[in-house]
Amino acid sequence: MTDAVQVIGPVFSPRTFSEVCDIVSEARLGRSEYNNEYVRFYHHNLPPLVDLHRHLVGSASELFGVPLKASYVFLSLYLPGGTVPLHLDRPQCFRTIDLLVAQDDDVPWSICISDPVTDDERERGLQLDPTGDMRDNIIDSHRWTEVTVEPNEAVCYSGTHSWHYRPKPATARTDLIFFHFAPEDYDGPLG
Repeated sequence: MTDAVQVIGPVFSPRTFSEVCDIVSEARLGRSEYNNEYVRFYHHNLPPLVDLHRHLVGSASELFGVPLKASYVFLSLYLPGGTVPLHLDRPQCFRTIDLLVAQDDDVPWSICISDPVTDDERERGLQLDPTGDMRDNIIDSHRWTEVTVEPNEAVCYSGTHSWHYRPKPATARTDLIFFHFAPEDYDGPLG
């Protein structure tokens, strides 16, 4: 594992994680958006998770070694066949704590994260369509860390400066929460 990619856990105390699981279970039963490309239901800034996100700011700033502020929290409820294509994130996702809440089977769903890219490489990368041959070129030209986590563990990385993707489709329902953070002095939109 590189310094740019960290696995932490348990992220929350057993009591808090139980509350998180209850929030996610309720969200699964409630109204949510669906994204056919990723084969997932999702919630953007679900209020109980927003409160939890705010409480993570100090820990995230310490973990990543830079002053941060909460940008947005994203609950992804992937179905079997869910995908995460190769991509770089928006500026609001400068740092990410990617928490596994639950998975319906014991087959880990790994994520691949590249070593950090420079600002110039990022700008060029944002102009690319990372599919087909271009996807293969990007994968071949970087060093990667492949990570799996258990419930109440998280992989932490820079979504803006590390390419990332999941190499295979999800084999089961997988619930993830993405706690995104922007630099403390970031003055763009946070959502």
